[in-house]
Amino acid sequence: MGDPRPGVAEEPIDPYLQWELHLLKLRAECGELIRVITGAQVQAYEADGPLPELVTLGSTILYHVLYDDAGELTGAMRVMDLSAVTEAAEFAKHLYEQGEDLTVFFERAVAPLPPPDGDPSAC
Repeated sequence: MGDPRPGVAEEPIDPYLQWELHLLKLRAECGELIRVITGAQVQAYEADGPLPELVTLGSTILYHVLYDDAGELTGAMRVMDLSAVTEAAEFAKHLYEQGEDLTVFFERAVAPLPPPDGDPSAC
């Protein structure tokens, strides 16, 4: 069901990430292949700055998600270079292989947390 995907989880887990992990757990329960890597695992790849947020659709479509200096979403840029799409997919596969199954991560790191307060959009 869809491409396997890794997700990066910074700890301690903030309320927004906690809400997002609950949603991802539901998606995993419906058959989506999701694994979690930690910020510490990603650091080795961020010598030149944070990794970009990328979204793949199939094997030929890639979007680079864009944010302003305040961290607000400003849009996305479609990547048309097929070699860049392939490279990004291979890197995501590499990260996925390093990750921990979402269900295992959730039970260890999220389930023991108290519920986040308020509306997730306000986090």
